Amino acid sequence: MSISLMMPEKSCTCSNVGTCGTERTEMHDLRVYRNDLHLIKAQEVDKKAARLVWCNGDVGAFHYTWLRENDPHPSSRHPMSRERLVHPLDVRPDIRPEWIASHEGGGLSVRWLREDGGHLSLFGSGWLHAHRCNQDSSINSIKPSRAARPEPIEAQWSDVINDDSALLSWLDGYIERGWSIIKGVPQEKGMAIEFGKRIGTVRSSNFGFYFDVRSKAAPISNAYTANFLPLHTDLPHYEMPPGLQILHCLSNDAVGGASLLADGIAVAEHLKRNEPDVFSCLSQNRLPFRFQDADSEFNARHPIIECNELNEPTYINWSNSTIAPLDSSFEKIRSIQSAIRRFVTLIESPTFKISHKLSPGEALVFDNRRMLHGREAFQPETGYRHFQGCYLDTAEVMSRRNALARCHQHVEFI
Repeated sequence: MSISLMMPEKSCTCSNVGTCGTERTEMHDLRVYRNDLHLIKAQEVDKKAARLVWCNGDVGAFHYTWLRENDPHPSSRHPMSRERLVHPLDVRPDIRPEWIASHEGGGLSVRWLREDGGHLSLFGSGWLHAHRCNQDSSINSIKPSRAARPEPIEAQWSDVINDDSALLSWLDGYIERGWSIIKGVPQEKGMAIEFGKRIGTVRSSNFGFYFDVRSKAAPISNAYTANFLPLHTDLPHYEMPPGLQILHCLSNDAVGGASLLADGIAVAEHLKRNEPDVFSCLSQNRLPFRFQDADSEFNARHPIIECNELNEPTYINWSNSTIAPLDSSFEKIRSIQSAIRRFVTLIESPTFKISHKLSPGEALVFDNRRMLHGREAFQPETGYRHFQGCYLDTAEVMSRRNALARCHQHVEFI
């Protein structure tokens, strides 16, 4: 069987597209993909794949199996739920369409053989461009700051609470910088939760739905003392530590008690460039973390530097307070201890450590899986110090940002 490639038509007559070009092709995807910005210039087909060239010179190859799996036809993707219906076992490994046609307005038509559905599917050229091979559409389009000590993104409470465009701008800045100071927060309990709900779903933990950070007579955490709190990430004793943390300052009158931060990803990248043996040790060994109180015991294992498939640092997991006794091989323990000391030396160094004493009415918001945080010791007899906080998962932050980006016609997504 041969596949015919029809030449681009002067106009598109397919029923599932409006006017080709700036109108969106119905891919059952809420994101906006501009066909007019990504017109198909040339194409060729063989027995296994279609290869497309866009007007800007970008090239993409698409297996027929991939096209069939991502078929936007209502029989293959539900038009309301937008979830896939076609089953992997329904797609023959040697599937080949009857014919393929591209259109000058920005679409690619595929007529499937009867045994493969027999219907006509139209793929938007903008959608295909965004999902071309070797182009991970989930890659963060907002690149984190490469500064050793990134400056915080600042915002006013009234803006981010009441204005969606201001919240979107703030989210973009937060994702880039890793931390933020929000000013003008009402000095009332529950404001951390209110802001968390503005972003997404607040996550409960062993500290509760929210937590009060203040010196307590019977603390279940070092955070509930007046002691120096070394730089750390929260909840590495969980299988999936939370991503975003909000700390709302209600009172901070005591002597001392400045908040400390360090960009752990910046430290990890420094180690990867300059001390690869330390980087490898911290990224390849999963260390035990544990939290215990009268009612619970949590155990989890994480590398201090967590990497993606490209060996790029993506998350930091470190808490001196809750690391459990090292249980690696006898030969490895000394090298792990040495790597930990080097990591701690760097995060505590002036090159990376940031200090900021919060004032009442300010909220510190930071990426708990990127920015390590801590606290200088304070003197409770000199004044009262009270923060209220909560957690959200990173997925909540990204979801809120992307939903707002859709509403504001942003093309880039995370």
